[in-house]
Amino acid sequence: VVNSAYGFAEFSWRDAIFLNLTGRNDWSSTLPAANRSYFYPSVGLTAIISELVTLPAIITHLKIRGSYAIVGNDTSPYQLARTATVGTGGIITLSNVLPNADLKPESTKSIETGLDLRLLEDRIRLGITWYRTNTYDQLFATPVPATSGVASIYQNGADIQNKGIELTIGAAAIATSNFEWDIDLNWSTNNSKILEIAE
Repeated sequence: VVNSAYGFAEFSWRDAIFLNLTGRNDWSSTLPAANRSYFYPSVGLTAIISELVTLPAIITHLKIRGSYAIVGNDTSPYQLARTATVGTGGIITLSNVLPNADLKPESTKSIETGLDLRLLEDRIRLGITWYRTNTYDQLFATPVPATSGVASIYQNGADIQNKGIELTIGAAAIATSNFEWDIDLNWSTNNSKILEIAE
């Protein structure tokens, strides 16, 4: 069971600068009491430069943006204590995953910046986005020697990072009163790396 409280606020100035704030707190029954409550916020800022200053006539629209966000995540049920099942003939079998009574919630921290540019009365469009995401305290089962009596132990671990760039280019190749033809190209790259792993 997850109970949540969520709040958000939006601010704008001169219809050109926009600030968005959010905050959420979750309470999860699948985590130990000490770590059951976890808070994760986000903030986003957008500025339409073309509405704030006079730009060369070739530039129709220029916007820059940035955001930072944290997302929390709990685990599946029955990971805090070892479970047992009763089979045929009353045989009791223990689960082969050793639980962890000190589990913490996962957290993913993301940062993103970008630029949107339109030229020549929107006939040419350019978008650039850069992002980086790190996932901490990822929850997973780690294999252990069979002589321990279990197959794996459930624990927090790892710092996995994803970062990359996305580029979009668009153009109105033909634009008449009866016919329009737009061309859009998209290129992106993503680099995923394990920065830290549980023992």
